[in-house]
Amino acid sequence: MSDDVGGPTVSLAEAGAQSRLSVATIRRRLKADQIPGAVRNADRSWSIPVASLVAEGIWTGTTDTDDQADTATAPTPDLTAELTAMRHRAELAELERDQLRERVEDLRTSMRMLEAGQRTRRRRWGRSTATPTDTD
Repeated sequence: MSDDVGGPTVSLAEAGAQSRLSVATIRRRLKADQIPGAVRNADRSWSIPVASLVAEGIWTGTTDTDDQADTATAPTPDLTAELTAMRHRAELAELERDQLRERVEDLRTSMRMLEAGQRTRRRRWGRSTATPTDTD
């Protein structure tokens, strides 16, 4: 166990959390000198190099929380149906928005036409056609 592997080290509990093996199994391997670079500290805890755990196939790199996160992100039928419904509603809203924009543009055109019709036109002699009360 005197092999100096270097790099980050973990405790026995951390190694157990990152492994599919039990803490007791890892402890047995440590006592049998099957994990190079592992050192017993003065407080009787273990300092185990991560590289050695990976080399021995003990370090899986996943934890129970990682496994739970994978199952938590799996789509459920209810969420899939809700997502589909929301996408459909979004498409309908976009269609309605486009139709409203077209209608607004039509109304603007109508307003411009009405405003142009209200303008007074001058005849050649300077008389306005907007006032029908003027008689010659």
